[in-house]
Amino acid sequence: MSMEEGSFIVNSSIFLIFKISPHISTGMLQAWFCLMFIFLFLEMGHPGLLYFLSFSFGALCSFVATLYGACILSQLIIFVVGTCGALLILHAFLKKRMNHVQSPSHRSNLDALIGKKVVVYQSLEDKNIWQAKVSGQVWLVRAVHDQILKQGQEVIVIDVQGCHLRVDSIK
Repeated sequence: MSMEEGSFIVNSSIFLIFKISPHISTGMLQAWFCLMFIFLFLEMGHPGLLYFLSFSFGALCSFVATLYGACILSQLIIFVVGTCGALLILHAFLKKRMNHVQSPSHRSNLDALIGKKVVVYQSLEDKNIWQAKVSGQVWLVRAVHDQILKQGQEVIVIDVQGCHLRVDSIK
């Protein structure tokens, strides 16, 4: 047995062990491999988005399908299914995380004011203007349902519109 025949037997046995097709289109392998890394590089350029990572996963699935001898149509279907599957998993993961981030303890800026209880008082310059002090800042106050406010009344912030706090009385 010559050296060439021995290497052929070893190479053939690797294909048989993993059931990889010996008739692989190297052009398609290279195309899926390049697409996978292009999407990975795009993901690195847009950190936190994770959108391109799903396409990279779809290209990896198609790369593996090409190794097992799938036709081009099957590879494209596997790419679409793999990408959609990765997007759905990503959506479920981010939805779970986003609900945690938007909890009242994680709100910031104007959203952090909504739901706070404040005490209203009349302006010294104009008795028709109501104000409230929130975290050291003075805000103009308007009642949601045109309710009559009283000096020292405790109200809850419902909304922020411009520089006005929309408040409702606590029942």
